[in-house]
Amino acid sequence: MIVKCSYCNKDIEKQTGHVNRAIKNGNNIYCNRKCSGLGRRNGKSKEQLKEEKRLYDKKYRENNLEKLKAKKKAYYDANAKEIYKRNRVKKDNDEARAKHAEYCRRPDQREKEKINRYKRVYGEDWQIQTKFCISCEQTKHIFEFESFPSFPDGRRHICNECEKYQNDVLKYSTKAAMQTMVSRRYTKLTRWDISKHPYLIEAFKFSILLNKITR
Repeated sequence: MIVKCSYCNKDIEKQTGHVNRAIKNGNNIYCNRKCSGLGRRNGKSKEQLKEEKRLYDKKYRENNLEKLKAKKKAYYDANAKEIYKRNRVKKDNDEARAKHAEYCRRPDQREKEKINRYKRVYGEDWQIQTKFCISCEQTKHIFEFESFPSFPDGRRHICNECEKYQNDVLKYSTKAAMQTMVSRRYTKLTRWDISKHPYLIEAFKFSILLNKITR
């Protein structure tokens, strides 16, 4: 029997029984699987389908709350030992991870990590590596400078002592100064752009101090 495809509108040959059954049930007739899949699409986006599924699940949980509770209880009773074992392992891992994090925060461990990092970067000559502090204008060992990835050499441009003094007096750190300079609406500078001019950062912090004094 010759009929037309409901999607591509081509003439196709189908058995009479299939056509009669489709007409009786109100179904469309397609020439192949490709047309069948394309013809059944509803045109909804992925976000729409997710939202409909979320609303359906919410309504289903509200209407079948007691049933779901009984089902969960039955599953827990049947697998109580396995669930306890799984939760125990997770709890042990969390406790071990917390202990290890606390261990890594110890001052001696932080110093060891610094030395290991210097050895990886500079090799065995890490003990003679120095850097010039633009605040106190002294050449000090790189151990006296905290790491700051934005700067080209990965170290801060002023030493720890000068940074601490500025934090106490200016109430402003190098990180905060750079963040403020980046967040200004009339500039398009990034932290990496500003890090190329460390004296500009110090001048900005000095201007903040002047504004506090003159208010």
